[in-house]
Amino acid sequence: MSKTLIFPGGPAAYLTHKLSLSGKSQAEVAQEVGVRPNVITMMKQGTIRIPLTRVGKLASSLEADPAEFLAIVLGAYAPATWTAITETFDSLTLSPRERAMLDAYRAAERSGAVS
Repeated sequence: MSKTLIFPGGPAAYLTHKLSLSGKSQAEVAQEVGVRPNVITMMKQGTIRIPLTRVGKLASSLEADPAEFLAIVLGAYAPATWTAITETFDSLTLSPRERAMLDAYRAAERSGAVS
């Protein structure tokens, strides 16, 4: 069974949320990621998709969980691909109990209960 993470508002809202929590300016994040600040604006607005090639650098810059960020992005942009990936690899990396614990922690983090 696949596990798609859904963030209200999708990847653009997730990026906006993580940016607001980071304490960094959009220009700082853009420089760290290797894009112009207006590209970050377009990603936040959903005008352009968050490139898969930038998810890792964005996660690093925003101190976000890269796996969670990738799950949100791929789940929104390529759900069939994400389903295939999770069905293949999830059972190989986490036990059901570990998956439940991680899902609960991530939900608490998204809601702001933990940081």
